[in-house]
Amino acid sequence: MIKNQTIICLSTIDWHYAKQRHQILMEKFAQNDNQVIFVEHLGFSRQKITDFANIARRVFRALFSSKNIRSEIKLIPNLQIITPLVLPPQNKLFNFINKHFFLKLLAEKLRKLADKQPIVWTYLATTTAVNLINKLDPKILIYDCVYDALRHPEAPKDIAQSEQKILAQADIVLTDALYFYNHKKNFNKNVYQIPPGVDFKHFNQPAENGELLLADIKPPRICFFGCMGRGNIRIDFDLLEFIARQKPDWSIVNIGPLVNMEVPENLAGLDNIKWLGFISYSDLPRYLLQCDLLILPYQLNDFTESVLPAKVFECLATGKPVVSTALPELKPYKQYFCIAENEQEFLNGIESALDNDTKENKQQRIDFARTNTWEERFEAICAILNSKLTE
Repeated sequence: MIKNQTIICLSTIDWHYAKQRHQILMEKFAQNDNQVIFVEHLGFSRQKITDFANIARRVFRALFSSKNIRSEIKLIPNLQIITPLVLPPQNKLFNFINKHFFLKLLAEKLRKLADKQPIVWTYLATTTAVNLINKLDPKILIYDCVYDALRHPEAPKDIAQSEQKILAQADIVLTDALYFYNHKKNFNKNVYQIPPGVDFKHFNQPAENGELLLADIKPPRICFFGCMGRGNIRIDFDLLEFIARQKPDWSIVNIGPLVNMEVPENLAGLDNIKWLGFISYSDLPRYLLQCDLLILPYQLNDFTESVLPAKVFECLATGKPVVSTALPELKPYKQYFCIAENEQEFLNGIESALDNDTKENKQQRIDFARTNTWEERFEAICAILNSKLTE
């Protein structure tokens, strides 16, 4: 196990955003007597005019509010959270201002907070990340690659060049998807695939914990949980519309925030599609207990070719039947849930699972999830990192 290290994490999300790999791993490092400094998102997407209100709020918070450095020590020992003041990686001018002013101030702040030479753990591969890493002088650099920066439609124009710099500098490259492993190993010899995991006890709740939270939504309840964001490159809203229109007696329950977007027009008038909005990570399993089936309705496109949904083992841990579109990264797990090649297969898969699921199938899903916990993933990561630390 890794202990007594200082880890600076450059995140693509804020700490209190929907809980996922970023927060889970850093929380585990903090709980194991490591000093963790979690730097909230440094910006990735090219900005639209409507985004500049958010940028202005962050500038105000960073300049005039003491909350730009927050401590979670009361809840999680050894964890501090930084809200950075940086401009988005929009253009050369913004990158120049970041490099010579904002990142200089941020690096000074991080060095003061760190009690020793840090391990830097980055989820970002932007020019902003490259410039900040160079100012921090890490003893080990880890690039945790969990999304396709190169094929994201809103990526900075120079993302290919900046990721190449990160790959060249990194001492360890972690990936969640096999796609990334196969691609990144061509540029770095120390690449390891660490798929997502599950907090098994959290998601494998006993039935009696299911309060009547969804009593006003009639069954069967077909549920998707997760964030839906601007750009619409992940979730197949046309598929949701197809299911809702074909099966008006089913309830399609969406749990999670709509980030920088409204309910899609083709779904807004459908009464059997329900939007619950953000549900806390702690409360989520109690809602899932009241759902009859979980779905992974992802689009099939260049970007999602590399998507291995972090929620896949969470879904299986509930024991509920699962139906997914044919994401390439999910096909190795096809014995545990239905993978559909088209809309009609998806609909048929739901119908079949609702009618024919068995206790044996449920137990098989639960048993498989139990072998894919975050504890196991964390131990594997620590073994990799310890090997590098002892070289």
